[in-house]
Amino acid sequence: MKTEKKMRVILLAFLLFFAFTPALRVQAAVVGVPRIKNVKTRTADCQRVIWTSVSKAGGYQVAYKAGSGKYRYKIVSGGRTVRLDLSSRLPNVLYTYKVRAYRTVKKQRVYGSWSAPVQAYLNKDVAIYGKEVPYETYGRFYKSQAASYKDMRAVTVKTWDFASGKKGRKITRTWTIYVHKNLASTVKRAFDEIYKGREKFPIHALGGWRYGSGRSEHYDGTAIDINPEENYQVINGQAVVGRYWRPKKDPYSIPKNGEVARILRKYGFSQGIWSTSQDYMHFSYFGT
Repeated sequence: MKTEKKMRVILLAFLLFFAFTPALRVQAAVVGVPRIKNVKTRTADCQRVIWTSVSKAGGYQVAYKAGSGKYRYKIVSGGRTVRLDLSSRLPNVLYTYKVRAYRTVKKQRVYGSWSAPVQAYLNKDVAIYGKEVPYETYGRFYKSQAASYKDMRAVTVKTWDFASGKKGRKITRTWTIYVHKNLASTVKRAFDEIYKGREKFPIHALGGWRYGSGRSEHYDGTAIDINPEENYQVINGQAVVGRYWRPKKDPYSIPKNGEVARILRKYGFSQGIWSTSQDYMHFSYFGT
């Protein structure tokens, strides 16, 4: 009887060993915890997350979220790759990142623990100029037209406009404007959103980069003008460019809080409305 009981105990131990061995192997496969070294701004809609490598990692999983939203995830294959570029970033939004390593065991990913989260905003200066610059630099960064033009890129966008006059049927217009290369995808996304918007705001004149003397964000490719005749520039009460601004009377005038202004503000542009001067056509990335 004692022998039979002893055999049952041995058999049970044997079965438990084989039952828990895969779990033990899985636990043994869990790797160390990486650390996020930096979150760098690359362009006006891209951040690069860089972390420390982990020995024997088969790859990494990056979690990221905007503001208080839900985490989304991306897999980075290969233990030697310790960075990830994430696009569709927006200015004035706080992004949170964390990362964990994994190993593959029997065709299944086994994850280690998450790193401490790191939060970062887009840095507008770095996004455009590649470094921090003084406020006075905006609009006069380039010393020549040739140097400025080298950093510009053509962007083709669609907008709505009236088929004839200022009312009635609307049609699609296609525009190609030049903006700074690091703003190109941002401008494209903004105008795609404007085009798909409910207002179908009409645009019959659109401008981006141009070069001249003095100071203007147009010279740096960080400003856009929309419908200048109906959204005039006024300095000390005197009209300088355009004829008027009548957002409730003229459909080409841009309301302060209309869809166009709200969407461009979302992507980092502000309308040129200041205390001593107003430039209603003008939307600039640095607000000058």
